[in-house]
Amino acid sequence: MTRFGLLFMPTPPEMFVPWVRMADEAGFERIGIGDSQSLYRDVYVSATLAATNTERALIGPRVTNPITRHPSVTASAIASVDELSGGRAFLGIGTGHSAMLNIGLTPAKLSTLREYVVCVRDLLTQGKGEWRGRTSVLTWPTRSVPILIAAAGPQALELAAEVGDGVIVGCGMTQPAVDDAFERMDRGARKSGRTVDDLDIWWYVPTNVHEDHDEAILEVRAAVVSGAHAFFYGGVEGRHAPRHLEEPLRQLVEGYVIDQHTRPGQSQANADLVDRLGLRDYVLDRFGIAGDPRTVVDRIKELNRRGIHNFWMSMHAGDKGRVVGLMRDHVMPHFT
Repeated sequence: MTRFGLLFMPTPPEMFVPWVRMADEAGFERIGIGDSQSLYRDVYVSATLAATNTERALIGPRVTNPITRHPSVTASAIASVDELSGGRAFLGIGTGHSAMLNIGLTPAKLSTLREYVVCVRDLLTQGKGEWRGRTSVLTWPTRSVPILIAAAGPQALELAAEVGDGVIVGCGMTQPAVDDAFERMDRGARKSGRTVDDLDIWWYVPTNVHEDHDEAILEVRAAVVSGAHAFFYGGVEGRHAPRHLEEPLRQLVEGYVIDQHTRPGQSQANADLVDRLGLRDYVLDRFGIAGDPRTVVDRIKELNRRGIHNFWMSMHAGDKGRVVGLMRDHVMPHFT
């Protein structure tokens, strides 16, 4: 079975609300909302709009981080969304990327992520949690919220599978990357007495569908390079990159313009960067799905054969309604 989710950035309500309504009606199972305070509107305000304008899809941050909010603030916020949505909330969390880099900080350490996830879960389920040697209290939630951890590197994938209810995988979709990801997640899951089959696993996929195949590729470049930057930010060694591309990938990390991160129509420098370094075909194959509807159907079937069945798509196109409509009418019917 193939499942689909969507990621939207918190854009102005007059744009955001019609998109999430359309995605919900189209049958997308997850609607994630980006959390990057320097670039977009507040994630929980947008999650509230999504919760009150949808009926079926699960709603939540995709993803927040352990730095910009105390765990009690996050736990209270996501419990509020869960209550408002009738139990349809999830919490996506990772070490942080643009939310960190745009305020002069670096992504959180994995030890911090572990402690944060445990504290938030304890607050939601027990009303009390430990954070940095102090006890936090939350008096009112009555239901646990699924926690999905965004992970890309080997250690992060193991941690996510050990302590998360699910994993949002960001290491890319080449066969070596997929095989290694499953091995790492299985290793992590077994540390907590589980297997990968017990986890809700999704692949992060920048996506664009357009009647014009070439236009789809041009429009998605900034999105796929953002995925490459997030993954290779920690280095290229041991991450299944072709040796002849290791130096261009280092240059991609160094040259990436973080305040243009995944902003359709405003990320031209990053779109141009991937072309200038000769990395377009590689990053698109590893991190993205793009093209005309027939090409996208074939691509998803190919990725199914690689072992990927849950696609959490980031719609980095100016006209997101077009992409959702083409997915609904010409792509998703092939996978029902």
